Amino acid sequence: MLKYYFRTFSEKKGDNLLNFDKNFNFQLKMIPKFNLILNSFLICLSLIVLFPFCLFSKFGNVYGILSSSQQDKETAGFVESLLLFNHLPEMLNLQYNKRIKRQEKINNAPNKSENDNKFTTNIGGGNFGETTTTTAAGKTTKEFIRKEVNGRIIIKLGHIGAMGAMPNGDRVLEISRLALIEEGILGDELDFDITFASNFIQSAVSCGDTFEGVAVAASMYHKEKVRAFLGPYCASEFEAVAKMCSFWNIPAISYMPTSTAVSDRNIYKTLARLSSKNTNSIAKAVIRMVEHYGWRKNFSHSTTTNFNNSSILNLINIYNAEPCSEGRHLGVQSDRCSIPGQSCQSSVGQQNMYVALWYKNGKPVHGYAWNDGGVVQASFPYGKAELTGKVDLGGMIQVLQYKGDHNSLGYWYEWIKYKDRFERTDERQLVRCGDSMPILWANRAGGTLLGYLNMKTEEAYFSQAGKAECVLGKPLSEMLIIVRNLKGGPQGCVCANCPKGPPPVLIMLNEWADIRMGDAWPGYRTVRAGDKSLNAAPGDSSEQHVALWYVHGEPVMGRIWNNGGKVAAAFGWNGKAFLENIGSIQVLVDLPEVVRGYDYHWRPWSDAAVFDKNARVYYPVHVDHIKGNISPCLLTLPNGKEALGKADIRNERASAVVAGKDERFEGPAVHKFLFICITNSGPIAYERVAAFEEEFRRTNTVSIVKKVIIDENWDSNEIIKSGLLNEIAQNARIVICIFSYTRELTKEFMGAISKVQMNTPEYAYILPWLQSGPKDASPWMGTTGEVLQQVKDTYANAIIVDDVNGFDNVLIDTFISRIEKFGLTKEDLDLSNTFAYLHLYDSLKLYALSVRKVMNKTEEANQTLAVLDGHQIWSAMRKLSFDGIGTVVSGSNTGLVQMDDLADRAPQFAAFFIAPNREKVLKMVQMTTFRVPNCDGIINRTGCYDLKLTDVMTGFWPSENGIMPLDEPMCGFRGQRCSYTVEIAVGSTSNPCIK
Repeated sequence: MLKYYFRTFSEKKGDNLLNFDKNFNFQLKMIPKFNLILNSFLICLSLIVLFPFCLFSKFGNVYGILSSSQQDKETAGFVESLLLFNHLPEMLNLQYNKRIKRQEKINNAPNKSENDNKFTTNIGGGNFGETTTTTAAGKTTKEFIRKEVNGRIIIKLGHIGAMGAMPNGDRVLEISRLALIEEGILGDELDFDITFASNFIQSAVSCGDTFEGVAVAASMYHKEKVRAFLGPYCASEFEAVAKMCSFWNIPAISYMPTSTAVSDRNIYKTLARLSSKNTNSIAKAVIRMVEHYGWRKNFSHSTTTNFNNSSILNLINIYNAEPCSEGRHLGVQSDRCSIPGQSCQSSVGQQNMYVALWYKNGKPVHGYAWNDGGVVQASFPYGKAELTGKVDLGGMIQVLQYKGDHNSLGYWYEWIKYKDRFERTDERQLVRCGDSMPILWANRAGGTLLGYLNMKTEEAYFSQAGKAECVLGKPLSEMLIIVRNLKGGPQGCVCANCPKGPPPVLIMLNEWADIRMGDAWPGYRTVRAGDKSLNAAPGDSSEQHVALWYVHGEPVMGRIWNNGGKVAAAFGWNGKAFLENIGSIQVLVDLPEVVRGYDYHWRPWSDAAVFDKNARVYYPVHVDHIKGNISPCLLTLPNGKEALGKADIRNERASAVVAGKDERFEGPAVHKFLFICITNSGPIAYERVAAFEEEFRRTNTVSIVKKVIIDENWDSNEIIKSGLLNEIAQNARIVICIFSYTRELTKEFMGAISKVQMNTPEYAYILPWLQSGPKDASPWMGTTGEVLQQVKDTYANAIIVDDVNGFDNVLIDTFISRIEKFGLTKEDLDLSNTFAYLHLYDSLKLYALSVRKVMNKTEEANQTLAVLDGHQIWSAMRKLSFDGIGTVVSGSNTGLVQMDDLADRAPQFAAFFIAPNREKVLKMVQMTTFRVPNCDGIINRTGCYDLKLTDVMTGFWPSENGIMPLDEPMCGFRGQRCSYTVEIAVGSTSNPCIK
């Protein structure tokens, strides 16, 4: 007001504001009086206009702010806009527009009280996930809810989804909220403000390796004041978020399948799960079905890849180095120098980090060097600074090298933990210069760093990005130092002089070897593109091998080939092709099978671009970089020619040098290419087997007579060659198949069974349909929806145990018809992930009913504090039953939600028989959940439920009499109990052992 008055006065006088006339003093005195009169007039006018609405309309609400430290009687902080609220909205956009207008008025309201707080409100409708914030002074730290003067409690919820997964999932969640208003569960007494995590995750595609959801959960809790979480979508993030919620004492509701790792409610005290497809529940369903048919002897097999994390600590290339005083000197000229091919000692598990030594005023200091476009760059910590480049280093450094091997030199290099330095000192020598020792900080939060340890003070120094940091004390124990080992050879050595002892712990890291362009072609095996000769462009070699090059610190994947016995190379970077003057590069080594615990596979984009670790089967070979994860890629050009280049899978970009030019592709075009991957999902199979065995131990009616492990990299022919099918035939007829990647691996296994004719009616193969992400299509369904009859024929005599709605589209169709009333169509959703939408929809209702249950049994004055108690809300979820979206839309009990005593959804499973000659699978057994009386799930660590099985059909098995097979043939597994002489003599007797 004061600024406006001065401007108007000056414009009338035509003067500059800096030049006031002689009447300035008088005008200045009049300003406060004028302001007082005008403000009083405006206040009176506002009261006259607003009073009738506030008196006669229940929709004109005065808001107050409540925290855990305030009482319900505290007064209003601001006036909400006076808009009529439609309790039964017919269209989503109508509700959205009303809430947007109301929120805009709230945001524009003036601050009137020091007790005003920061609110974050999420508006449903058009642009879901948008966050609108009102900032005010005096913000407290525990404001998780707000309460209107009329008594309505509004709770802030957070949904942690993932970019690229469940399109329009937030809109489905808002539709669920509107449906709760229609049912009267939300409304005048209770409502939710939902904050959507997809806002916070800007760069993530589905589930990333950086666990964005965990950071988002912390941000939502501390900054957005969220009071309950739905999600995260990513199973890999859920365990950490569930622990955080237990610590914060707020509910966490999972709507995607989660592992058995989160089953212990003594740890995950506020966790509820809406998906019944966890491993424990499906294991119980399988066991009950086995009991139902009287099968007592069963055979179990699973897939695995040998994996041992400790092998990472022992992995060492066969590198040897000279003493520091005799090491080869590399002159630093203009910050650059050449690295000799195959001569530098790399840090364990690092593709481009080498042990380096430098002298400062005669004092030795260790640091690290790296290959930058074929030249050396180096970094050394000194005091609080990082020294790098010609100016800092003064011209000369040393790089730890090797010449020969352990046979010619009598030693080899090994990385060990610092705490183990005093063990086996008779066969180990510390690598050191003076008081400086190289030390590797492998588990550093910001990335692995190589530095030096002052052996006198036991202080470790590391440098990066212009700074140095010092570490001392207990953290040093787990860091790695390098030693000379004077005994034997390195792990996995296959030379003639190394003894052939027991099988070593297999290597689980990619092996990269240093080499220079123009060197002699290496004698060891390198990984070939596509494991074949390529249809290359004219002038390009058809034999292309994976290579890695660094340009200004940026990794670039490309290729090498044998050009007359010499190494030739090609790399594409920033649209330019590099074919000459490349210098030092690294090549991917194809290690012998006896020492590696993985295999390489060239897989399509759909397999490589899976970022949820729990759902991943194929791990793309890659180097992390700020611009993306760079992987080798085999490109097929529009003209059919092939070339090996690079790809950024996450950002869907690929390029390769073709006929001397860098050809680049983006978006869907990248999906047609192949990426080199390794398999490492054995731990998933192990966890699943452990869960099944735990359930088997709880029953004394079923036993496992034999268990075999099938390598998950095998195809059907390799399964046959292993001889394991003979073990199955000689020990069991009822086979339970547990795989880490159910769809693909069952296809290979059942294909092998069919080839050896073990798919006869006397066998039954039980396939628990275990998944950790979106529901897979049936293995016999093609990419365009066609039935692959040849594949389906191999599934004869197989039984799938799955969700009761697993092969029925009625629930999905009716759900689609429901959301279409709110402006969504099936094209707006990912129909392969429909059950995730259904469970997300029901998760909001579960939380709403639980809050209502707590409010109903709590005095009104204490309701605010009661709904803040996450464990009390979780307790209200235990044994809660309600009609989910499936029941509401279909009128059947297929959508009934029953929570067990651990607040997990009690399963609704069925067993399905695969009949090759029938279009659909046939439901053979219905499983109904019932509660076990006098059971405490916390003590027993169970859900306190069991399953009752009812036959849906009988006489369907393809045996002569339609009866299910026996768990052991009457003549024994090898016919040893029957005398074939007698059987032939009696001829027509009803002995079932006659062949």
